[in-house]
Amino acid sequence: KARIDGWGDQAEAFAQKADSLSPSNSEVSVLLATIYFARINVDFMGRGPKYSALGADALQKALQQNPDNPRAMVVLAQLRNSAPEGF
Repeated sequence: KARIDGWGDQAEAFAQKADSLSPSNSEVSVLLATIYFARINVDFMGRGPKYSALGADALQKALQQNPDNPRAMVVLAQLRNSAPEGF
């Protein structure tokens, strides 16, 4: 858990760079969603609401950018499978 934020910061920097090189790329949006979901693991109760919403938004954006992106669909399926019942 102690390393998640450092890795997340590094991954977000790479994702921002990728987005500047290839704007509106659904793979970048899926990457961001994965980073946001990983950050929840540091403090589920404290970070869950914020990063769940950011991750879900990034996945929706990815599917808007490319509705046939299988990676976005897999991450969305994993989210639906592992999310608490109220979410």
